[in-house]
Amino acid sequence: MSYNLFLLAFVLGIGGAFQYGLQISIINSPAEYIQNFIRETWLKRYGSSPSEEIITLMWSFIVSVYTIGGLLGSISVRYLSVTFGREVLGVEALWPVLMASNAVPALIQLLTLPFFPDSPRYLLIDKKDKEGCIKAVKQLWGDGDYMAEVDDMTAEQEAIRGEKSKSVCDLIRDKSVRWQFITLFLVCSCMQLIGVNVVYFYAYNVFLKAGLSPAQTRYVSLGVGITEILTTALCGFLVDRAGRKALLWKTYTAMALALGLLTVTLALQDSFSWIPYCSAALIFIFIMSFGLGPAGVLCPLPTEIFIQSYRPAAYAFNGASNWIQLFFLGLLFPFIVEGLGSFSFIIFLAYCLSMAIFVYLVVPETKGKTMLQIMQEFNRLNYRVKKGQAALQQNNCSLTTVTRL
Repeated sequence: MSYNLFLLAFVLGIGGAFQYGLQISIINSPAEYIQNFIRETWLKRYGSSPSEEIITLMWSFIVSVYTIGGLLGSISVRYLSVTFGREVLGVEALWPVLMASNAVPALIQLLTLPFFPDSPRYLLIDKKDKEGCIKAVKQLWGDGDYMAEVDDMTAEQEAIRGEKSKSVCDLIRDKSVRWQFITLFLVCSCMQLIGVNVVYFYAYNVFLKAGLSPAQTRYVSLGVGITEILTTALCGFLVDRAGRKALLWKTYTAMALALGLLTVTLALQDSFSWIPYCSAALIFIFIMSFGLGPAGVLCPLPTEIFIQSYRPAAYAFNGASNWIQLFFLGLLFPFIVEGLGSFSFIIFLAYCLSMAIFVYLVVPETKGKTMLQIMQEFNRLNYRVKKGQAALQQNNCSLTTVTRL
């Protein structure tokens, strides 16, 4: 990896997934102080203490309102990416500063992105600038012979035949990408149903039950986050060796098993002294499986299964769906936990198990294949019914001919 490409990956990560992960992880640390702030403010304004239901409702709204900004950004990404290219403290006294710290990575990204080139594929296919494409490739990847990669992009450009960028409505209606869209929706857009944010929510209490002090628990929670980072980085090395499909269905299976066992151990948390340690181990296994599979594989998957004219719409739909789900999950999850307790994991267990089966049976392997080869794999599903009808018509014609003879 060249120095420029490493810097670009760092800037894109710190201004995207890092911000999302930061918001999800830091929101639980000052939760007690924020809820006290809600209680005290309500008392000052209305002269009475709010009920626990009201506090829960307002807290869940605070957790989920962050996603509205993400939703607005996702809706605008298709237009902006095609038109302009790709440039676009957990103590009581300091919790407002902690919540505002999300602005720092956004500012870093805003100041540094203009110094990087646009996507080579965008320059060649959308802007028809081959020289700019080759220049961007060399700037990102370093000096070398990249004609094979440029030829692959050129073949995709010829396959598109000058088609303009598609809208989200085109993406949903077009039968030629029906199974790509189904894969996008079930595997990528419903990613929140994996339940990783729910596991993070439970992790703090699980570690306390295991006998750790609150101060130690914060460090262990930090260790969980570091585990996810390390396994996601390891995924980058494994994905081209094991293949995307194999990594996905195996890690979905591992996560389903971990959630199933975690449901049992949390229900028996107070029965045996060693059960909390099992719960803590299962949390680490779940996070490791998530980092090795969905966390590393699902982000680039829309790029691999859609041609350039559909990619902006695919990312817009995927982003909007994820933020909408995260909003409702953040809003409703505290009430789900109150009603179901540890059995709330069953919802996410069912999703992980379903996705393991779906990926194993339906999603083609993209490892070592060009964009056109992946399109052909999906076309076998997209036009399977039509082929069957054509074969039936051909058989009927043959039967008619024989009868006439």
